[in-house]
Amino acid sequence: RSVVREFLDARRMALTNRATEGAFLPLWYRNVMRNMSMSGGAGDAASFENRAAHQVAVIAGAGPSLTRALAAIRAARQGLFLVATDTALRPLMRAGVRPDVVYALDAGGASRVDVAGIDTEKIALVADVVASPTLTGAWLGPLFFSKTEHLAEARFVDPYFRETAGTYVGLRSAGTVSVGAVDLAILAGASSIYLAGVDLSYPAYETHASGTPHADIR
Repeated sequence: RSVVREFLDARRMALTNRATEGAFLPLWYRNVMRNMSMSGGAGDAASFENRAAHQVAVIAGAGPSLTRALAAIRAARQGLFLVATDTALRPLMRAGVRPDVVYALDAGGASRVDVAGIDTEKIALVADVVASPTLTGAWLGPLFFSKTEHLAEARFVDPYFRETAGTYVGLRSAGTVSVGAVDLAILAGASSIYLAGVDLSYPAYETHASGTPHADIR
């Protein structure tokens, strides 16, 4: 019975993933084409390989626990390779903490709101090729592209998408920005990885760290 249940659960998950990918595919195509049209000055996230070799990495997500972790991150900042998700950038900067790199995955326009008004000139951005061009086009600092590893190889993706996305290093995001940020730290060769603000829950009914647009409108 447990084998049957596991099979059904796996099948349900696969169908859910396929439905999600199918629903977002037109938006992803548009974003890829717009991102590639302005990619002349962008690099490949593959250049981050071993950039943080033997360093401790911290992934800063935008969950509520980031608020409590900011003081510790600030105190240890000099020795860290700090990867921030796009939504976590604002609370980090407000606390006087500048990340080494920001990772963005969201194909919608919310990411642009998350970083609006922030001086990004000295901050690198690694953006998935499907990330919103409203973010990548407005970014002032160094820009690098990556692809979601499994998406570029999916059978339903047409050859143009596969060929275009396939030129960039693949990161395993599983559709979640924090997972992609973790894989970026792995690519960078971090000796160990700690998570802050990656809560996977809503402690005290809070959804985001203080200082994010999402927390401000809660």
